[in-house]
Amino acid sequence: MASALLSKDGTGLTTDGAAVTATVAAALLLLVGRYGQVASPFIALAKRIGAAGVSQPVPICVDLESSRTGAELVDAVGHQVTTSDRAGGSTPPPADASEVPKGSLRVFMERIPSAVDDVQSTATSDVTREQGGDDVIVRLYEELGGRHRVSVSSLDGALAEDLVDGLVHVYGQLRATPDMPLRDLDVLAPDVIERAWAVGRGAKRLTPGQPVTEAIEYRCRQSPTNVAFATDGHLVTYAELDAAANGIANALTGRGVTAGDVVGILLDNSPSAVIALLGVWKAGAAFLPLSTLFPSERLHRMLNDADVRVVITDQNLRDTLPGQYVPDSLLVDAVEPAERLERPTRAASSSDLAYVMHTSGSTGASKGVEVTHAGIWRLILDREFIGIRSTDVVLQLAPLAFDASTFEIWPCLAAGGRLEFLPGRHPSLRDIGQIIQDKRISALWLTAGLFHHMAEHEVGSFRAVRRLFVGGDVVSPSRVRTVLDECPGIEIVNGYGPTEATTFTCCHLVRSHQDLSASSVPIGRPIVNTDVYLLDSHMQPVPHTGVGELWVAGPGVARGYLNRSRLTEDSFVTPGSGPLQGIRLYRTGDYCRWGAGGFLEFVGRRDSQVKVRGYRVDTAEVESVLEGCPGVVQAAVVAADDKAGSKFLVAVVKASPGIEIGKHFFAELRSLCARQLPPYMVPQRWRAIEIFPLNRNGKLDRNALLALKKHGN
Repeated sequence: MASALLSKDGTGLTTDGAAVTATVAAALLLLVGRYGQVASPFIALAKRIGAAGVSQPVPICVDLESSRTGAELVDAVGHQVTTSDRAGGSTPPPADASEVPKGSLRVFMERIPSAVDDVQSTATSDVTREQGGDDVIVRLYEELGGRHRVSVSSLDGALAEDLVDGLVHVYGQLRATPDMPLRDLDVLAPDVIERAWAVGRGAKRLTPGQPVTEAIEYRCRQSPTNVAFATDGHLVTYAELDAAANGIANALTGRGVTAGDVVGILLDNSPSAVIALLGVWKAGAAFLPLSTLFPSERLHRMLNDADVRVVITDQNLRDTLPGQYVPDSLLVDAVEPAERLERPTRAASSSDLAYVMHTSGSTGASKGVEVTHAGIWRLILDREFIGIRSTDVVLQLAPLAFDASTFEIWPCLAAGGRLEFLPGRHPSLRDIGQIIQDKRISALWLTAGLFHHMAEHEVGSFRAVRRLFVGGDVVSPSRVRTVLDECPGIEIVNGYGPTEATTFTCCHLVRSHQDLSASSVPIGRPIVNTDVYLLDSHMQPVPHTGVGELWVAGPGVARGYLNRSRLTEDSFVTPGSGPLQGIRLYRTGDYCRWGAGGFLEFVGRRDSQVKVRGYRVDTAEVESVLEGCPGVVQAAVVAADDKAGSKFLVAVVKASPGIEIGKHFFAELRSLCARQLPPYMVPQRWRAIEIFPLNRNGKLDRNALLALKKHGN
């Protein structure tokens, strides 16, 4: 329990208990709204009648958006307090207070008049998180001289301390500046903000001023005879890699490519592709990875948008290029190695553009993300989470147009490790498992979906792996436990990060079951030279125990979207005032919270929210509850429309082996959900599935699930 006087000397305080109660309740509602990220927070308010008696709790609920100033908010709350007092505590709860989202902060506030004796001895053991219990109990005590003391009880001691500090801080502002707009109110005390942000600061290491090319060239000079990769049974050393890349660079500069240009790359995963990428950098240019899976119109738009004049490809893929780019294409296998660069480029820096990688856009047109060398340096410098060694053999599995390839290639080559490539464009699970064993792969990255399949069907292939990186989607803790049990000594890293923040933003290292929670795998802490902030809808900080939208800062943040200034302005923001003034930030669109142990937990996507019966629902929350149910290996939830156009939720689950799928199983799941979720968040339709569909990037294909819900199991 934490407590504090609302004012140490009582200056400016009124003896009017109702006015103090209304102001404290208003401050508490602002804090609840900030912690839970809800626009209409509520608390349950009761009054101590005697030493052991408490009036019937009455919900106090306000719409924060409708109150423009602190005074208006206090008046609105005061009206409800007065009404409840006159009704003897029998005022019916507001309609939107009857169903509380499980993730919301539930607060019981108790007023204790000075006439009630021995109130300080009230036990705090009644704070529980059981169904129907409250997360927080707030007690407002009247003391002699018109002073008031507030105390907060919670199982989470840090939360109690934060709320007490916040109540005193906000109460003081509401009394001192009642006409201040709510949007300008500092809801969180400065020390609360500092505690919230301290956990979001990654370790700091000096970023070299040169492009990543320098790290690879240094390794080529230091370890020229080390094997960089193998091709067609021939081992390619670092010295040979350097010479081959020099040849590409000379060929590009001979065609007029200069520093700052963008060069297209249309190649399958192979040593030739890595040589081409390094050659582009040696020419001082950036690369644009392409894929034969892209429709011709999309390829043309990407090439034209980046003003690409030269595309590096091979004879097999050349004809898949849009017609006008075929004559100027450079065939990678026709370029001769060179000991040195014929036209050394200007002095380059880590702030130079490294690549443009396209990601899907909500408008239907892809966005070209401009990533600098400084962002890639983070992946090389990080030792705690990434830590690729010179002895590692890394599998280059991700398509070049998928930013996971950035992690696979450059930290490995900078460390002096060896890359291995998987032959063929559409490998089976057996193919992947076989090469992991045959090539003695010690480090690799898999999408969450592919990892789930491998953990079920090819888990034995991981037994010699030192560090297994997974990510790109929500990772199943049960699958992680399976791999930990079957592969002693393996380290699993859950890597989180959008393309706009250069592959990885946060990572969570899992060595044992103790590093997992029951229903989720944390996304961990920021990697080196990376800071993360949880902010509300007004870009104000949320406390470290609250839910907020994740914003990223540091050299990993991309320049923006190529030739998309408006989209760049929306997603890449540099506040001109406030606590984050002057810091360039990227808005991820993901909601997160800081969990136990100081690890970031993924809560859900901004765009996975749907309205059901008028309530805002994030399907990720429902999925988390389902995956914590016995007998469920994996779950996904999608929203469907009934004949009237109203939305309802459909749950799609993969059951554990031996579970009998039928009405009884689904009834049990429905019952378990009903115990943890309000009625509007309990799925109305249920489906079982053997294998979750994946899209071409290895992520869960929710469009396919939508088709499933229409056509049955």
